[in-house]
Amino acid sequence: MYNTAISALGKAGRLGDAKALFDATPSPDAVTYETLIAAYGMAGSAEEAETLLDQMKKAGHKPQDYAYCGLIAAYSFGGDYRSALQVQERAAAEGVAPSVHMYNALIAACDRAHQYEVALQLSREMTAAGIAPNAMTRELLECVCKEGVRVVENQQAAVAALSAAVAAAGTVMMRVGMF
Repeated sequence: MYNTAISALGKAGRLGDAKALFDATPSPDAVTYETLIAAYGMAGSAEEAETLLDQMKKAGHKPQDYAYCGLIAAYSFGGDYRSALQVQERAAAEGVAPSVHMYNALIAACDRAHQYEVALQLSREMTAAGIAPNAMTRELLECVCKEGVRVVENQQAAVAALSAAVAAAGTVMMRVGMF
């Protein structure tokens, strides 16, 4: 019940209450730690998530992919997608195998940072590792592709507008005898 309540408080953005309930938990287990790390993650509180991850390890609990997903989210929502991407390497160094959930968190981090090519590379990496995408993966990649296309279209429109402006300026310069 504590874990469910901590999760609900975190999702409601009530981190102080979630932390207070965590502190009141008689014997927090790995899931309790991971639940609060996820709450910090959704709030973009990387420092708090990192501190709690360290406390989790010191308490003798081995973090699983869910803890690292929370950490990825913390960096991502905090605007640091590069650190979010490094979490995968840290997890692997600690013997945590990548999962579809971890890849989803990484792809979402890239989407938030408008790093669409990196998101697609992660998708290819996931497939190469034999990790099957789930419905969330497909939804994330659909968003990444739509946004990527929109960015390219906007860039093309900007280039076309610049070309038109340069051509118009050239025409004016020729008419006034500068060329």
